[in-house]
Amino acid sequence: MANSTIRLGISGPTGPTGPAGATGPAGPAGPAGPAGAKGATGPAGPAGPAGPAGPAGPAGATGPAGPAGPAGPAAEVDTTASKTVITQAGHGLTFGTIVMHNGTGFVAAKADSIANAEVVGMVSNVIDSGHFELTTHGYVSGNNFKFVTYTGGIPPYTIRTGPVVAGSVYFLNDAAAGYISTTEPTVAGHVSKPLFIATSTTTGYFFNWRSVVIE
Repeated sequence: MANSTIRLGISGPTGPTGPAGATGPAGPAGPAGPAGAKGATGPAGPAGPAGPAGPAGPAGATGPAGPAGPAGPAAEVDTTASKTVITQAGHGLTFGTIVMHNGTGFVAAKADSIANAEVVGMVSNVIDSGHFELTTHGYVSGNNFKFVTYTGGIPPYTIRTGPVVAGSVYFLNDAAAGYISTTEPTVAGHVSKPLFIATSTTTGYFFNWRSVVIE
């Protein structure tokens, strides 16, 4: 067999790099790393607007009643008064007038004589120009009693209407017809006739006590 001779030639220069191949598919995700340190808390934000008020809740149960207070003072009760409605056209009388009967009708009484001092009662209510209430005994209530006051217990006197003085005794007056006074008449021939005891500035009791002629 004949010998073969292989001759090696000189290497040529390197050719240019070929284009990159296509990217292969992504590999599986690696395990999660440890959590980082907690950051500092940021400043609080501004408060939001208040929400609408909710509906009112149901009323609670009523609590127990408190103890009763002490009883007030007893009021004066008109249980014994004798009152009559009188019909007399154009009578012209007012509340508090002390009246007598002159044989024709009721007129104002006066303590200047025994005839004029024959008292029947006190006008305790004026209903109208033709009717009035007459109290012949007992409790009377009103704001404008008719009375006479004296300066130093002697004339001159002042005719008044208004409140009376609680606890005072009032006499039929001998200067003004139909009026009462805390000053008792002292003139000879006039009449001392106590009629009314005041229990407050607006109330009292009428009593038709016996007359005494002053000597």
